[in-house]
Amino acid sequence: MELADYKAMYDKALTELARLMEQREQLEIECDNVDIRITQVRQGIDALVPLCDENPYMTHPDLFPIGPHTFMPNTGLTDAIRKVMANIAPMSATAVSVRTGLKTIGYEIDSKNILPSIHTILKRLEEKGEVVSKEVKGKTWYRWKAPKHRANTKPKWAQMIDWAMVTEEMKAKKKS
Repeated sequence: MELADYKAMYDKALTELARLMEQREQLEIECDNVDIRITQVRQGIDALVPLCDENPYMTHPDLFPIGPHTFMPNTGLTDAIRKVMANIAPMSATAVSVRTGLKTIGYEIDSKNILPSIHTILKRLEEKGEVVSKEVKGKTWYRWKAPKHRANTKPKWAQMIDWAMVTEEMKAKKKS
């Protein structure tokens, strides 16, 4: 093989890598959209639960992975609250709603008055940027910060490469 043959294989590999990276980016966007829809459908089911007298966390654990069966014996309150907030996203919840969510997913609450602890944890999660809060009529509502839609973003290393220029250069080399 000659240098030109290796260069052609190298160029072909670069083209394939660029195509695969773009394909992966599109799949990640599609996964984000599917995750949003799954959340919406789960919220609809959660709204129907009291009317149907059902507990999908118990009857369909494969469809509701956030449930009693997912908690390890030493799962802390903070992680349990994270699970509740992630499960109800993009909806907001008060500390009282979070307490109800903890009971719904089967988290055992040992304390008689768990609300102060829930408030403290939600404030800490807000400080960490995991939730955002909003005051409405004297009540604090918290919302899980969902992953941002990555429509036109690429990894930092990919942003340093002008892919259009690379593609054009490769096309020009193929023509010559």
